[in-house]
Amino acid sequence: MLEAVLAPPNQGADAKFFDLNMLVAPDGQKRTAPEYRSLLAQAGFEVTSIVEAGPHIGIVEARPV
Repeated sequence: MLEAVLAPPNQGADAKFFDLNMLVAPDGQKRTAPEYRSLLAQAGFEVTSIVEAGPHIGIVEARPV
């Protein structure tokens, strides 16, 4: 999955500004790496890696557990 992964506090402002834009849309949001891990774990997946693929996008790789 290709997603914008939010950086820790005081880092990565670009994705956070994009997140603010998403919040004005119904149910729109971006997630941090721990939030993706938790979300995918609830769906029966384990995150194997998160690779930064550009200034606003990351590759979240997961496999079924």
